[in-house]
Amino acid sequence: CTNPDPPSHDFGTVPEGQTATWTFAITNCGENTLTWTVSDDQPWITITPASGDTTTETDTVTVTINTTGLTCGAAHTGTVTVSSNEGTKTGTITGYVPPNNDVYLEPQNSSARYGNTVDVAIWANTTDSFGAGQINLTSTPGCVNVTNWVYGPLWQGTWDSSSDGREWLVFIRPLGEPAVNGTVLIGTLTIQCCNNHECESALSFAPSSTLNDPATGDLLVTWAEGIFSCHPQLCGDVTCDDVVDVSDVGRLLYHVGFSGDPGYPICNEWAADVNCDGKIDVSDVGLLLYHVGFPEDLRYALKCCS
Repeated sequence: CTNPDPPSHDFGTVPEGQTATWTFAITNCGENTLTWTVSDDQPWITITPASGDTTTETDTVTVTINTTGLTCGAAHTGTVTVSSNEGTKTGTITGYVPPNNDVYLEPQNSSARYGNTVDVAIWANTTDSFGAGQINLTSTPGCVNVTNWVYGPLWQGTWDSSSDGREWLVFIRPLGEPAVNGTVLIGTLTIQCCNNHECESALSFAPSSTLNDPATGDLLVTWAEGIFSCHPQLCGDVTCDDVVDVSDVGRLLYHVGFSGDPGYPICNEWAADVNCDGKIDVSDVGLLLYHVGFPEDLRYALKCCS
């Protein structure tokens, strides 16, 4: 005897790449020893244990499905067969793998030093087609400052950054353009590190975020969150090696002397304005030179703007 009888189960919706388990019972409905085996006919079904025997006890069998590699947007069916010295029973195992629709950040985890920025792209990778959507991305004010948003080439829309810690992005395909699927760039955020102390912020998609197909409605989407880290910056450390020394003096000297030459970049403009006058010029080079040469002399203390 099996419970349920027959040993059939519908796992419902199981996203691609995930596993799910279900158990059924085998009992001996006769007087002698029942010897049994359980088999399946699909590589994505696993049976544990696959055999046993029982007199009065109940044996529990675990059926596990693994949807890795299964076709998305489709139902999948298999069978389990219980064979014994007292007969055979067959059950049906079913599960539905929904369309694989993901929205994620690239890079997933990003960072910058105080005053610097990093570009973070928002991508969609979908099985379903979509022609519009909205993204409500939240972050920690005082650590994250989004300074710019550029839509990908397929989209037009609006960007609302009026509330601290929230970016509201609405996007749509131009009139007459079809819906799209596959790997699609929605747009790119420019994120500034706005805290001169170590801080970290989640970049989270609020529940109001959606991808939409004008014909069928909102898509079922997996939203992958990211993290932005803000790292402290030393005033005068224009090479970003966490030390203020003669190499910073030389880099700043050539950066000022050959303005615009890509051969002499500085990693952080905030750290270069060591006298806090809003400009990066020869006066900063002079102060930095004397600070490195006479580090204990308070007359040459560095003061980058707060």
